[in-house]
Amino acid sequence: MTFLADSAVPWAVVSIQILGLASACLARFSEGCSCQRLFQGLFFLFLTLVAGSAVVALRFGPDCWLKSGGVLAVMAVVATIQLGRSREAVAW
Repeated sequence: MTFLADSAVPWAVVSIQILGLASACLARFSEGCSCQRLFQGLFFLFLTLVAGSAVVALRFGPDCWLKSGGVLAVMAVVATIQLGRSREAVAW
């Protein structure tokens, strides 16, 4: 049973990372849609899960937790990047 638990955890970490990246893309590209709040909530949920998976991945060695940390950074960048839609600053 220990083998099953040990082999399921890395797959869960990888699944959380993939779903986290997908949620970041959905949160970014749903801007202005009626479902924007839902996707933003989903993004923050997966942001927390990816951060937790980075802590869990410490058990599997430095290579695994480093990838989780990298996914966390990519999620933050994807959620905040401006893609071609520039807004003018309000002149006071």
